[in-house]
Amino acid sequence: MTGAYPGMFNSTNAPGGDGVTSDGHTFFGQAYYGLSDTLKLTVGVRYNRDDKFVADTSPFLDANYICGLVEQLTSACPLENPGEYSREARFVNAVDNDTRGPDDYNAARAELYGVTDLFQAAVGTAPRSAERLAAARAIPIVPQPGERRALTGSPDTFPWEETTYRIGLDWQFAADSMLYGFFTTGYKPGGFNPPVSEALQGNAAYSYLQAEVTDGFSVDPTNRTASDPDWIKLENWVPGATAGINYVAEAADLTPQVIRGLIGAGAALPLPGTVYENGIPTYIDHAATAAFGVSISDGLEQDLNGNTLPNSPEHTLNIGAAYGWDVGVLRGRIIARVDWYWQSEMHAREFNTAGDEIKARDQWNASLIYESSDGHWSAHAWIRNIEGDDNITGHYLTSDTSGFFRNYFLTEPRIFGASFRYSTGG
Repeated sequence: MTGAYPGMFNSTNAPGGDGVTSDGHTFFGQAYYGLSDTLKLTVGVRYNRDDKFVADTSPFLDANYICGLVEQLTSACPLENPGEYSREARFVNAVDNDTRGPDDYNAARAELYGVTDLFQAAVGTAPRSAERLAAARAIPIVPQPGERRALTGSPDTFPWEETTYRIGLDWQFAADSMLYGFFTTGYKPGGFNPPVSEALQGNAAYSYLQAEVTDGFSVDPTNRTASDPDWIKLENWVPGATAGINYVAEAADLTPQVIRGLIGAGAALPLPGTVYENGIPTYIDHAATAAFGVSISDGLEQDLNGNTLPNSPEHTLNIGAAYGWDVGVLRGRIIARVDWYWQSEMHAREFNTAGDEIKARDQWNASLIYESSDGHWSAHAWIRNIEGDDNITGHYLTSDTSGFFRNYFLTEPRIFGASFRYSTGG
């Protein structure tokens, strides 16, 4: 929070502090009602209230050893009186060396202890001046019980109240046997966070999406017959813009006589391995097939009612946590953050076939941020996809003429980096 104290601390209920005390009361009532000779209803209600009070502090672990630190940094520690110099050294550090203006914080401490005049008289004087020593002696070297809560606005009292209940049934179904069940709510009062600038923050976001097709019909280019055995898929083989485009024909119209006629006219190409078991070639000219009186179509429509829309996972979840703390020696603040993202399975196309499925996936990311207290400097180190998973995020299907291959999109591999920023503004 300030250069007045180094960053290592031990947050406890300090000697002389009252710690956490509480005062509470409760009212309870319960009633029974016989629904029959063997069945009894029980209903209970309880009102709970707890008032808690705290007087704590955060004494810094090295408060008694500041002289040794100052000696290492300046070679100016008068060992003959380390205790007194410890106080004055803290004051010097607070007034002179913190660009964030810890005078404001120390002024608040001086006001809290009623020595504002001593503090103001000491500002601007030389190190180890009589004014500085006088102010340092008047302001405790470590926070006193309740001090940080008073300066930071953290509460030192808090009430908790809750109404709980229980409801259940007893069934005496035999002379020596009973069956019962109860639903009960409970309550436990909370506590106090430490009154220091460290902060743990969490976030969570959940999304539920139900995106379905209603009253929709379409042709699946990978299944143009819609699995109807009365139709057969053919491929237009005539060179040109329509070469390779698939269409369907009614199998019953492709009689042996029609097939012989198409082959004789050069409109069918019965190459080895491209003829169906019933003797129908795969490659037949589209226009010629229609000219021979064969019923043809671009494809049979399928009912998509109830299918999920593409790229629409039903569930998504994002959970994150960040912990930040002030670092006096670095004149700034550090924030460590970790995030986890998960989404349920989804489909890449509205036809929802097995080939359209995209599995559920998750990913871990983390970052470390430094922000200087004067607002000029910041640094950001990060790592994404910590586990290095090759998750599929989507894919699309190409057309008939390019062979219906699927183009898949993957998450980035494990990747990390850092950035630095300097701003001339405040």
